[in-house]
Amino acid sequence: MKSVFVSLFFLSFVFLDKLSAQVHADVIVKSYYDLVTPYIDVYSFILQKDIKPSEDGVRTIESLLVISNETEKIVAEKFLFTLSKADTSNIIDLKRYQLVNGEYTIRVELLDVEAESILYDHSQSFSINYQENKFHQSDLYLSLFSPEGNSVFEKHGICLEPVPFKYCRKQEQISAYSELYNLPKITNEDISIGLLLYESGQGLDRALVKKIYKRFSPEDYLPVLFSMDISDVPTGSYHIVMEAATKDKTIISFKESDLNIYNPEGDAKRLSTYNKEFENSFVQNLSKEELNYNLKAIYPRVSYRRTDILNSVIQGSDLKTKRYFLYRYWTEQSKDNSEALFKQYRTIAEAVDRTFNSNVGKGFETDRGYIFLRYGKPSDILSIEDEPTAPPYEIWRYNRLEETGQNNVKFLFYNPSLSTNDYSLLHSTCRGEKQNPRWQLELYRDDPNSDGGAGVDARSATDGFNRNAGKYFEEF
Repeated sequence: MKSVFVSLFFLSFVFLDKLSAQVHADVIVKSYYDLVTPYIDVYSFILQKDIKPSEDGVRTIESLLVISNETEKIVAEKFLFTLSKADTSNIIDLKRYQLVNGEYTIRVELLDVEAESILYDHSQSFSINYQENKFHQSDLYLSLFSPEGNSVFEKHGICLEPVPFKYCRKQEQISAYSELYNLPKITNEDISIGLLLYESGQGLDRALVKKIYKRFSPEDYLPVLFSMDISDVPTGSYHIVMEAATKDKTIISFKESDLNIYNPEGDAKRLSTYNKEFENSFVQNLSKEELNYNLKAIYPRVSYRRTDILNSVIQGSDLKTKRYFLYRYWTEQSKDNSEALFKQYRTIAEAVDRTFNSNVGKGFETDRGYIFLRYGKPSDILSIEDEPTAPPYEIWRYNRLEETGQNNVKFLFYNPSLSTNDYSLLHSTCRGEKQNPRWQLELYRDDPNSDGGAGVDARSATDGFNRNAGKYFEEF
């Protein structure tokens, strides 16, 4: 299927210059069944504002898409996207593949062709199990109704653009789409299908925010589309469910998804009705300076979907909004122990600030401080300050990162300016963080005896006397 470039709703993700993730992209995989053959839709979304055009005004991004099962690669394709200063639209690419039932892994890698650097590397597992003449429900597809959108995204004559990052920003409505197959095999009576929006939580702790129900007659192929008004839903993390039930209210199937909403108007309504717990909470006695300090300190821990909100709150002047964001963050971590967690984390952040403080700002705003607060204390650190052919550098190793599901993860920081504590992240093996195949060439670029590797296409410096970083990084 042809690649498509469309303008989606504007996502104003604002990140610190030091944030090590190189590009923000999302891969959405949804499975369906045409009553004969299962198939998947694969959406790849790239936030173009993260990618700066080269000097000639364009930049080429290569996308590698691989779908495999336990024994073989089923799909392996490459695509090129050309970005230009003249077109600042975000990029979305839709592919459709027919697959048989089974367990699969899909991997999407984005490569900056000019810089030969990996911008994004994502893998996820999924399964397909549609049986002929049996009742099934497809995946739940969250979307934005777009009358002026590209027809490629149409479902039953309605253009539905996908929701990247499971994130809605200033949207009045959210649409949810799913398909039911072979419904007459289990009932001849009308069924009720509902769309329910919950606050994030577990089990019975989830508070129901909104719900919509419709009745449907049983059909072999039943496409279901709901549109829910979220104009008054405040900013936060939510859980959305589409469920089908029989006449006696027995749930016969359901599909669900997380959803993050940024809605200043909904927040304003919530702010006007603060409860007594907030009014008497630990954030009320914090000064403007203390509020900004503590808000900046939680930046590494806030999900990427909410960093734009946090930046807006920090830059704003409304102290009530600052207090609300800080209070909401810590009550989301623990409703009953929020103040204790806040104080405990503040102690750690202050220690990180002192340890990594430099001329660029607070210690937790440096690359090392950011990584420390985001992933915790490394299992081990190797610090090299006396290698004559390279600036000082450090290798951090984590035995296990639960956030990414990886073992033996490494980060390499270096200090090319030789200023106190001015270390920048040069390379890592962590998913979602900076990965630089040419990091050795950058580290040893001022070595007069370096041959620059194997030429212009080299990715590593040739081993030699006083050039040990490659060996250290591999064996540490």
